[in-house]
Order: sequence, then structure tokens, then C-alpha cells
Amino acid sequence: MNEENLKDLLIELAKGEKQAEYLREKLAEIEQFEPYATFQRIDRMKKKFLTAKDIQLFLLTNKIDYTERMCKHFIHHYDADQDGLLSFQE
Repeated sequence: MNEENLKDLLIELAKGEKQAEYLREKLAEIEQFEPYATFQRIDRMKKKFLTAKDIQLFLLTNKIDYTERMCKHFIHHYDADQDGLLSFQE
């Protein structure tokens, strides 16, 4: 990976983090927001974990354009056991 590609990747990751933080703040403003119900809504196949694709499809359904790569970064950030999946506990 050359320096230009690395720079572009870091810029995209920063944009994703900025958008994720904005969305977290918006969710925190909603008194009725129920995290587990949201997790279940994203986990349509009742697997008890989320993949990057699950998150991407949920976001696209809600008109938020995130790449699968950005969703993988999100999972990696919170994935305590580093299995590439996100459980509710994580």
C-alpha cells in the first residue's frame, strides 16, 4: 500500500468515525431508544451476532451510505474477542 492509498484510507476511516459519533449523539437524544431492540432489528437472522454486512444493510435501509469496509472498521473497534463479529454484550 503506498502512502497515497494509506492517506485515503485514514481519511475515510476518520469520516466514518465522525459520522458514527454524530449518530451516537442523535441516538442518545432519543429517550425511547432501546439498544437491545435495535440489535435484534439488525440481527434479522437471529444469529445473536452482527456482521459488517448486517450493519451495512441496516444503514442502507435507513438511507445511510456506509461501505462494508467502514462497517468492518466499526466492528473491529468494538469487537472484544476479535472474532470479526459483534455480539450485543460487546
